Amino acid sequence: MAEIIEMSHAGTDRMLEVYERFVGLETRIAAHRLTIGGVHVWSAARSEIFRKVLTATATTTDFHNIDLAYGGGRARLLKNLALRNPFLAGRADTVIFRWERRHGTEGDPISNAVASSLGGQERLIQIEARGNPAEGPGRYSIDAVAILAKLVARRLDLRPTEAERKAMAAAEAAVRDEFGVDVALLGFLSAYAVRFESRARVFTQLFRRLGTRRVFIVVAYSFPDIIEGAHRAGAHVVELQHGLMFRSHTGYDFPDSQDVQYRPDEIWLFGDHWRTAARHDPRTKLTVFGAPHIRARIAAAANRTGDRHGLIVLSQPAVTGQLSRFAIELASLPGTPHILYRLHPNESADAVREAARLSGLGPDRFEVSIGGGGTRTMELQAAHRYQLGVFSTAVVEGLALGCETMILGIPGWSALQSLVDDGLAKLVVTPEQAAAAMTGPPSAAAVVEADRFFA
Repeated sequence: MAEIIEMSHAGTDRMLEVYERFVGLETRIAAHRLTIGGVHVWSAARSEIFRKVLTATATTTDFHNIDLAYGGGRARLLKNLALRNPFLAGRADTVIFRWERRHGTEGDPISNAVASSLGGQERLIQIEARGNPAEGPGRYSIDAVAILAKLVARRLDLRPTEAERKAMAAAEAAVRDEFGVDVALLGFLSAYAVRFESRARVFTQLFRRLGTRRVFIVVAYSFPDIIEGAHRAGAHVVELQHGLMFRSHTGYDFPDSQDVQYRPDEIWLFGDHWRTAARHDPRTKLTVFGAPHIRARIAAAANRTGDRHGLIVLSQPAVTGQLSRFAIELASLPGTPHILYRLHPNESADAVREAARLSGLGPDRFEVSIGGGGTRTMELQAAHRYQLGVFSTAVVEGLALGCETMILGIPGWSALQSLVDDGLAKLVVTPEQAAAAMTGPPSAAAVVEADRFFA
């Protein structure tokens, strides 16, 4: 994700405001009915379109894209085609598409938990959806799918018709009228339709070849082509919750869901809280599977002994710049406790450390911790009395560990507004407010909330 660059006013969320206008626009132009070559392009690319609007309106800078791509050199590619090719896997009643943030961290504990729960009940294989190395029994690479999809795409002719061009021009005009910015939809969605359809066809053939009846996907909104391929093959699609769900999340919030396409049949949730955290498509079944990997980490971290002190700040790529500047200003105030700035695994420490050095802050006042997985983060949370974040799942995990919690009011904070509304967290906008929140006797720990979020 990109860095959020505009501050919200107290009690408001700029991102949520833009999102609600976006939803209203979708309804007015019947966006989910827009097609190119039979592909419902708005439904398929909804998250990407919203990101373009956020970028154009200066709510955020550009986001990273999720793509099915292969890499790692010719040797690895040949090895994957020969030894880790899912088309050569035989039969598989169930396919799990794994989502590993970065190879070498904690992998994909969500998929691991589901695979363990299924045990030997079904013939099961796992595919690395993000192109990470496929290692271990029953693990396969995405490379063969990506290569075949590129070959299929060369033979596809999905050039938009005149009617489709006019519909896209009307959509572009509607975006311009609503937000005062230009977002080029025709070229982007025309190319998207080809990628989508080529991949959907390959996935359909894969699932038919494997005899697949059920497909599990982590971050399903990034892979609508997998969902479509599974449905064409007659398979049931289950999304595995991987993080927060909230009212401005384009992957889960569908207040006008009548025409939405490419949605999973079912979502397995961490806990009951997430049933109402977003306005889910009513056609999608919601099932509480739980979060055994998170509960295990909470239990392990909670067993630590010693006094809790200081503040841990939970960073994310989308908010690094603004959150780190806020934390450095906070650390510069007299009487502020020691601050540990905990980086996300996909962030670099260099810029934050240099900013702290230029502000005259040493490690006795402000320390940067390089991210490397949720277990270590929870251990650090368990050692701190206070935590500060924006819209990270780690904030909820810290609540379960008894951290006194603050939410920084920058775009995206409303993802955790329920914590503020329920009195479990304080919304802060200025460093002075955060400093004031870290005074007085300890508040009651929120450990009792764990079951609500993580069954």
